[in-house]
Amino acid sequence: MKKQYSRPYPLGATLRNQGCNFSIYAPDAKLIQLALFDDNDLFQTYSLDGEYAGIRHTFIEGIKAGQKYGYIVKDKQGKNQLISDPYAQAIEKPLTYTPPFDANKSFELPKCLVVEGRFDWQGVERPYIPREETVLFETHIKGVSKLNPAVCDSTKGTYLGLIDENMIEFFKSQEINTIQLLPIAACMHEPHLLNMGKVNYWGYNPYVFMAPDPRYASTDAVTELKTVVRELHRQGIEVILDVVYNHTAEAGQDGPVFNLKALDESYYLKHGDHFANYTAAVIPSI
Repeated sequence: MKKQYSRPYPLGATLRNQGCNFSIYAPDAKLIQLALFDDNDLFQTYSLDGEYAGIRHTFIEGIKAGQKYGYIVKDKQGKNQLISDPYAQAIEKPLTYTPPFDANKSFELPKCLVVEGRFDWQGVERPYIPREETVLFETHIKGVSKLNPAVCDSTKGTYLGLIDENMIEFFKSQEINTIQLLPIAACMHEPHLLNMGKVNYWGYNPYVFMAPDPRYASTDAVTELKTVVRELHRQGIEVILDVVYNHTAEAGQDGPVFNLKALDESYYLKHGDHFANYTAAVIPSI
């Protein structure tokens, strides 16, 4: 068998023949290790032997879609802490913890998942709606179907609820041809909300940027979201995502460390004496 070598790009976890390439930009985390978890959350660590321009990478044979993983670094007290992959495309379950957050609790958080990038789009293409013809409906993935009595109970408040036949009928009756979804990236709830037993409903507190939030999924958030996009496109309805890049769930100077703060002090986060917010939300079409 031909030996597989790791690569710095693409960042994240990328399945290839015979295994998976893991790559993370971590110039400040000199002791970073890859951790692979089994079904009981027992883990084995692997060194990231490859290095290029601050990117650490390795290739592990035999990895398949669904593999749970994360990275282990040292916190300021020298304790092992689990951090998530900023480029993770899926996490295993909804996010929560009991404040205050610390290195020990980091291992209790949902793990990142290796995903299969292929999906059967069934030849359905994105409808390119001219701006002057756009009839836009901005909505929340949960709220739009949760209280709709006509939607099937099993999909209310989920990604798939958005394509219930009764929702499609509603969109058509209102001549809606573009749906803008409020943030669906995996969202960690702020400590003051967790202390009150509440959650961040709106999703404007991203934990990772590219993993759909599992709290809106029946089983598989990635596949279900792609299915929703495909079926809306099939109906001639364009999909726009509201994504948040101007702050993260790590908050300010005293906020918890979930990933970015442990990886690099100047690349992922812009700050002087204080963390700074330089951007606004971005609205991409898919």
